[in-house]
Amino acid sequence: MLGPRDHMRLPGHCGYAGAAHTATATRDRRASWILPRDLSSTPAARRLVRAQLAAWGYGEHSELAELLVSELIANALRHGVGKPVVTLSSSGGVLRGEVADASPALPQVQHMPEEEECGRGLLLVEALSRDWGVERTGAGKAVWFELDV
Repeated sequence: MLGPRDHMRLPGHCGYAGAAHTATATRDRRASWILPRDLSSTPAARRLVRAQLAAWGYGEHSELAELLVSELIANALRHGVGKPVVTLSSSGGVLRGEVADASPALPQVQHMPEEEECGRGLLLVEALSRDWGVERTGAGKAVWFELDV
């Protein structure tokens, strides 16, 4: 059984009411937001990511990070439980984005037929990020991605 922060890498990859910001050092940064469990969370997350990355001086990475967070929020809203929590962190030239929810169910990669319009979010995360995965948390799981910055 995995512990609360044990890392699990999935093979081939296919989804809370305030904000908290902390900066532990000049290069180590972290911001986290609890979003509502409704469709307004996707555009809200995009705006928060864009603003935070601009504040950190990583504006050039905003478009990609917004897209990846959007995919993870969509999965959390569709398949997760409770309010999604979005966290951005930066350390050692790596930007990490994660979306956590209260469901213990791990995401499954879906290889959809070409005519299907959805079901490829994690494949997109895999293709566009430096790395990605999922971790069990005390409350459920967190799906994350990393980008070089």
